[in-house]
Amino acid sequence: MAEEYIEIPVNFQLPSQVMRIALSRERFQLRFDWNTREESWYMSIYKDSKTPILYNAKILPGWIPFRKFTVEGQPQGVFAVVDSSGTNTPPGRFDFGLGRRVRLIYNDPTVS
Repeated sequence: MAEEYIEIPVNFQLPSQVMRIALSRERFQLRFDWNTREESWYMSIYKDSKTPILYNAKILPGWIPFRKFTVEGQPQGVFAVVDSSGTNTPPGRFDFGLGRRVRLIYNDPTVS
């Protein structure tokens, strides 16, 4: 099977957002929140709207969720936070999202 890389369509203009998305032929709910006090982005993944798989994890360049552990129900592919500038500095309020300096990429191993 071939693998496909997709960029998760996070809208950098919205400080809080929820999206339903198909990953590895399954539906998931992703939530992204900007924390003003910490000046950081956070991500949560739900199998459905009630079952958390990953909760309130800080978005940092180079971060790969589930790299060190496996969670039941997690997507089969691999997420990666990529900094296109190569500086690996945490994303500011308008630096994270679709087409921005820091992006969330998903490697889907189920695409053929």
